[in-house]
Amino acid sequence: MRTLHFYSFGYGEWIPMRVLASVAAILLTIAVLPACVQAQGFLPQSVFLQAQRFFPQGMELDGSFRMELLFGSQMLRALHGANRTPELEDVFKVLYNPRLPVLAGDVEISPFYAFSGRIGGALSIFERDLSSTRGFEVGGVETPRWVTRPDYQSWEAAGLYHLHKGGGYRFSVVAGYRQSVWRYHGELEQGGDSRLRDTFASNIPFIGMQTAMFSPWWKARFEVIGSPFMKQNSTLSIRQAAAFSEHNVETDKGGLIEFRLEGTVALQANLRLGVFACYYYQELTGRSTGSGAGPFAENLSGYYTRESMASVGLNLNVVY
Repeated sequence: MRTLHFYSFGYGEWIPMRVLASVAAILLTIAVLPACVQAQGFLPQSVFLQAQRFFPQGMELDGSFRMELLFGSQMLRALHGANRTPELEDVFKVLYNPRLPVLAGDVEISPFYAFSGRIGGALSIFERDLSSTRGFEVGGVETPRWVTRPDYQSWEAAGLYHLHKGGGYRFSVVAGYRQSVWRYHGELEQGGDSRLRDTFASNIPFIGMQTAMFSPWWKARFEVIGSPFMKQNSTLSIRQAAAFSEHNVETDKGGLIEFRLEGTVALQANLRLGVFACYYYQELTGRSTGSGAGPFAENLSGYYTRESMASVGLNLNVVY
């Protein structure tokens, strides 16, 4: 019997969960920091003047704090079996349909007229159990159903080069890097001594375009990014009674496209409130990088993964 050598039930393949959670908390703190600096009406004047010393003259900060609902579908399936016969096509499938609230934030710093830098992060909260399927579909045998709980974290860093800036408009090229991790913990619906741990970790270098419109009373931004260079590593593990199995899949042929839209209206001179929406589609193919005994002993050499996710929510925006 193999042991759980990479989990402690909350560790990802590249970055431990505790590190991701800490990064997300730091990024959310940074996102609301401009609000603290700008809140002259809520802070004593001496405190406000002291805070201003940390921000060089001419530097612009644009911070956002969001509460989002993230929902969509996530799938990994085998493309063929050992004998490549029609009845073995797509015999193994993992399917999730998560619905969970997310805290997200980002801050954009503009130290120069033509260049800005952005960091951001997201962290799921109040995760609830969902029903999912996972297993082999051969000879009409029903696929086992699992009760699973999702967990999601992500962070990104990006740079923006402004091709045009003036007259209330800004048009920019965006390039950056993102890492996102999905984790699922679960057990069989029919009970018994069972345990499931799945991790989907993505490395995403991306490039795109952004357009933004500003006025004294409202602001809007639209961004589209894509990545033909991304990679996703998936680790699937199951324990049923005394049997334990683990399977690793790497998918790196394909890519991602994402659309972001936000609009806010002014509550005060530098405080805005509005809505945020995002949709991304990710599709990759790849191969197995190793498996243990048990349910994954089949020689399934080709794999396909797909994510189709959307998020909508409220956006609190502070400009300093």
